[in-house]
Amino acid sequence: MNVRDAMTKDVVTVRTNAPFRRIVELMSEHRVSGLPVVDGLGHVLGVVTEGDLVVKGHRGSPVLFRSRLPSGRGTREYARRVEGAVAGELMSAPAITVDEAADLRVAARLLSLHAVRRVPVTRAGKLAGILSRADVLKVFLRPDEDLRREIAEILDRKIVAGTRHVEVEVADGVVTLRGSVERRSTALVIGFHGDRVDGVTRVDNELVFLLDDMDDEEETILIPTGPAELTL
Repeated sequence: MNVRDAMTKDVVTVRTNAPFRRIVELMSEHRVSGLPVVDGLGHVLGVVTEGDLVVKGHRGSPVLFRSRLPSGRGTREYARRVEGAVAGELMSAPAITVDEAADLRVAARLLSLHAVRRVPVTRAGKLAGILSRADVLKVFLRPDEDLRREIAEILDRKIVAGTRHVEVEVADGVVTLRGSVERRSTALVIGFHGDRVDGVTRVDNELVFLLDDMDDEEETILIPTGPAELTL
C-alpha cells in the first residue's frame, strides 16, 4: 500500500497569519490535534500542534521555562512559541512531510523516527492529505482471508517455481507457512514476500527444503527454515 491509500484527503489547514484562538477553535471543531500551515499555493510551511500551543501556559513566567531548558536554539524556539500569537510564530518548522506515492512502511518509520503523530502528505510539493498514526494502524485491521489471498497471489505471480506444496494460513494477522520446497533460497524468498504484505504482524516460516543452495557445499536435507531465517 502507498501513503495515498491510507491518508485522509480532507485536511483542515491554516495560513501563517491565523490567530492563536482561531487555531484552537479549528482543532476543537474538527477534533484534530494538529494543523498543517500552508502558503497561498498549498506548500506546507510547518505544522502547529497542541504541543506547540500548550506552552502558552508559561507566558509571563520566563524564569520557569528558561531554567528548565538548555541554552541555545531550543530555548529560543520555546520562547518564540510562548510569545507567539499567530500560526507562523507557533508552528514547528520545517514540516516533516511524505510523498503520497511513498510506501506506507516508509511513512510508518518516519512517524516513529521523529516521534510525531501525523505527517502532511504532498503531491508535487503541495499538500494532498495527512497521514496519522491511526491511519497507519488501520492496515492491521485487514481480514485474515484478504492477507492469505494476497500472499497466495504473490506466490503465483512472483515465485512461480516450486510453490505447489506451500500452504498459507493466517490467524489474527500472523502468517504460518507450511509445506516443502526444493531449495532453501525459495523458502526464504517466500517468507520475505509474506512478511512484506501490509497488515501482516508476523510470519512463522515452517517450510522445509530439500536442497540447501545457500552454502558452498550443497546437501540434501530436510530442515525447517524457522522464523530466524526470515531476515535476508
